[in-house]
Amino acid sequence: MKNLRNLWQLILSATLVFTFNSSFAQNSMNGIVIYLNAEQTPLANVDVLLLDMEGELLQTTSSNETGNFSFTGLEAGTYKVTAQSDQEPLPFIDLLDVSLLIDYLNNQVNFTSVQEMLANVNGISEVDEADLNFLLENWYLNGENFPVGNWIFEEKTVFVGGKDGQTTITGGCVGDVSSDYEPDKSSSNPIADFNVVDIYPNSTIELAVITDYAQIVKNFFIEIDFDPFLLNELILESPLPGLKYTIENNLIRIIWADINGKGLALCDLDNLITFKLSSGNITNINPDNFGLTENCSFVNGENQFANDIALKFAEPVVTSKPNHGFDIYPIPLSANPTFQYELPYEGNVNIEFINTYGQTANRIFPGQSIKGYNQFSSHDLDLASGYYIAMLRLNGQLIGSKKVIVR
Repeated sequence: MKNLRNLWQLILSATLVFTFNSSFAQNSMNGIVIYLNAEQTPLANVDVLLLDMEGELLQTTSSNETGNFSFTGLEAGTYKVTAQSDQEPLPFIDLLDVSLLIDYLNNQVNFTSVQEMLANVNGISEVDEADLNFLLENWYLNGENFPVGNWIFEEKTVFVGGKDGQTTITGGCVGDVSSDYEPDKSSSNPIADFNVVDIYPNSTIELAVITDYAQIVKNFFIEIDFDPFLLNELILESPLPGLKYTIENNLIRIIWADINGKGLALCDLDNLITFKLSSGNITNINPDNFGLTENCSFVNGENQFANDIALKFAEPVVTSKPNHGFDIYPIPLSANPTFQYELPYEGNVNIEFINTYGQTANRIFPGQSIKGYNQFSSHDLDLASGYYIAMLRLNGQLIGSKKVIVR
């Protein structure tokens, strides 16, 4: 009987020991967080989330400097794991992403599941043309944030038990579907800047931007830094369908993408963009006050940046008759008035005074004058009191007029 009692104590003891070890089973999950690129660049300081299969948060940790993370003390079973980050988005979204997204929408390339997540920048439904438009207009032109946030990571299902669970979490910056992770990437401007043109007072000109670049261009972004105090009016027009732009403070942002993905040779266009400009004073438009920023870029037909493209202004076309800065002072006129005017080119100048009867009352002959600003004083103006029209002629052609009074 005593031996039987000892046997039961032994069985009970063994059962208790087994139950104790099972309830405190130790399992772990190890993994790495990487960027969606060919190098699979590890991402440090990313929050990693461990969830149960119902989506309830169980643990959080952070990836170390090599992108690795670990969860310990886990019961055997199946878990979900994902990541999130509040780090500043990396500046990797560029026109190569736009080109790749267009190719995807035109069924020219396939995306991985993570790429589709990164391309869905508006967070609505599946990837479609609305995401492209958001990328072009809301993000590029207006600087708006993506509704889905700055970072996206995939969610993995991992089984833990028997041996450590292993997983890799892939993610990236929203919009960066081309996955060009380059932390030391610097921006450079491969685009040659504009030439110099003149705008004369009280005139409106059409200033066309042209290029001799003969290769196919699929999309481009142009940013112009200008002095808004130089101009009374600034209007932009283009023959390119779908071109979008904003003019805000001192920046003009222009973006265009061929949504068909084929592109075109810009040299075949009469002009890429036309600016309608006017100024109250003589204005010298040059790269210092109307120039390209380093953010400009063009993508060619091979989905590569075109580094050999140049933009320039065509010869300006006057669309409203200028007065060429023609002025006389003091008013009323004295016997020794001062004349000033701006000339589009060098030539012979004379000033004719017409009275109220349409008759020539007097003429002043400044003679040969230079292109640009001119000023001279007359000491032989002989006019009776009354109203006159002073008419400025260059090589016999009327280029300006002004109503004056003599007392």
